[in-house]
Amino acid sequence: MRPTRFLVLSASLLAALVPLPAPAAPLYTFTDLGTLGGDRSEATAINESGQIVGGASLPDGTFHAFLFANGVMSDLGTLPGYKSSYATAINDRGQIVGTSSTSDSSTSAFFYSRGAMRALGITMSIEDSSYLSVAAINNHGEVVAYTSEDFYGKYTTDTAYLWSDGKLRTLKGIQEVFDIDDRGRILGSYGSNRARILDHGKVISPGALGKTPSWPFAMNEAGDIVGTLLENNDAPFIYSGGKITLLRKRSNGRALDVNDAGVAVGYFEINQPDYSSHAFIYFAGSAIPLDYVLLSPPGWQLETANGINNRGQIVGRGINSEGQRHAFRLDPSTSVLITGERTRITHSSRITIRGWTFGPVSHVHYSNSARSGSHAAFHLAAGAAQWQFTARLRPGRNNITVFAINPDGTSDRSKILVLRR
Repeated sequence: MRPTRFLVLSASLLAALVPLPAPAAPLYTFTDLGTLGGDRSEATAINESGQIVGGASLPDGTFHAFLFANGVMSDLGTLPGYKSSYATAINDRGQIVGTSSTSDSSTSAFFYSRGAMRALGITMSIEDSSYLSVAAINNHGEVVAYTSEDFYGKYTTDTAYLWSDGKLRTLKGIQEVFDIDDRGRILGSYGSNRARILDHGKVISPGALGKTPSWPFAMNEAGDIVGTLLENNDAPFIYSGGKITLLRKRSNGRALDVNDAGVAVGYFEINQPDYSSHAFIYFAGSAIPLDYVLLSPPGWQLETANGINNRGQIVGRGINSEGQRHAFRLDPSTSVLITGERTRITHSSRITIRGWTFGPVSHVHYSNSARSGSHAAFHLAAGAAQWQFTARLRPGRNNITVFAINPDGTSDRSKILVLRR
């Protein structure tokens, strides 16, 4: 049985985020991924098969890396002689990377595949502000990571690494690394938090973004970049087509992942009514709180969305009614979404309708109750895709239905009412 819809954002908080019409139907269904016997978990990444990784607590409070697949959370264990572990990324082959730590805070990078975990050769003592980040793995099994070593608070040294074909090497021209795509392009930063792309040894400054202090956290195959701008109240952004777009002005937050359709997820930090973080999704020019568009059990607050795949599935961390922080997964409840108002009034004979699709949709078309036949078929590549079309209107009521046609001939649909005066 499907769970009931609920809203956790107050009217004042919604106004503080973005003015939105009520959705015609909730856009996502919610799954609590649970823990490994403790009271805390967080999902960090999801691949195209829907496999999810992250970290979860055991009954004694120790954290272990997990793989969630086929409805089951599995403990990935630790490196030999280590106490804890945490998974940060997974590729479409099911290969997983993360960190494993000893009881005395010595931390090593790991690679997990086919039931076995092995060290990548990066180890450091985590003291004061020092840390090790294993950032990403692409579908060729190439891994990027970096260390930031603090020397008694006087200065830090950042070192970036690439692990490929079983060999580890230090990267030049880049200090911190955050992502690597299937073409081998590495996203990171250099100097005073300036975004850089390392393309097989060539250092590229990505236009306006390369001149602006930022933390660039993720990059899709089209080259869109998301992250946090450090000169704008640490505001989340997307960089696409040479342009930086703030997802919410005058607000702290991070955009943490972006799929190949340019749909981004992350979190905002909100001061109303108290200081807290709220997960969001950004598409078609709007950043929307995920609490607002999902089907979920009562009492949950979604704090952060850490990953999204091309099927539109989202993973992250939320707080349940008992105050426990658990990993979650959101699944689209429909494969076709229309952006904007569900009832629109116009004096024009035409109207532009925009939206996007999830999953293996072959094409999109629409019908208008005031006009006969179907119109404007758009053939789409597999995966999420944005679309728009201009519909002709008759005077009076125009009930427009948008259909997303799947390869097997089945369809999903979404409707709007347009009143032409």
